[in-house]
Amino acid sequence: PKTHTIRGMSMKSLIWTGVFVFLVIELIITIILVIPVPRKIRNFIARRVNKLNLGHRISYVSFYIAIALVIALVDTIRTAQMLEQRAMNHAAPSDMVQVNMRDEMMWTEHDKKRIYKSQRNMYLTAFALTLLFVIRRLTQLMQEAVELEEQIEQLTKASPNPSAPVEGEGVEMKPLTQKKKD
Repeated sequence: PKTHTIRGMSMKSLIWTGVFVFLVIELIITIILVIPVPRKIRNFIARRVNKLNLGHRISYVSFYIAIALVIALVDTIRTAQMLEQRAMNHAAPSDMVQVNMRDEMMWTEHDKKRIYKSQRNMYLTAFALTLLFVIRRLTQLMQEAVELEEQIEQLTKASPNPSAPVEGEGVEMKPLTQKKKD
């Protein structure tokens, strides 16, 4: 099979390098999102993201990235299964086939390398896909937290006495009464 090369690297190599770079970027973003920062700074960042409508734009792009990662994951799983099946078929050759020891050794070493790379790519892709969902959920939770804090601020400003309960808000506990049966 003919492979296309750019400056000595095959296209598949470039694709998997791109997946790796994307994974590293996701790791950095995840670390930034989970590092504890003061509430004011976190809210400031979340409000700016909300005002610029970045959440919607990022979710639109992340949808297509997720589709590409799923396609890559399916491809790596298919490739790994094909190579493992070929290795299983080669491990038990029929009596009719004469195999040269040198050819068998080269074939198995080459295929072991291909299986390793395929499994590595599968793990890279699956982890990148998982982190994509984690980042999406973290940003949603941050946005919800900011919105809830804004609602709390509005309610406390609207209430004349912050310690007094706001009418219609909250749940009051009423004593339970047992009904007597006649």
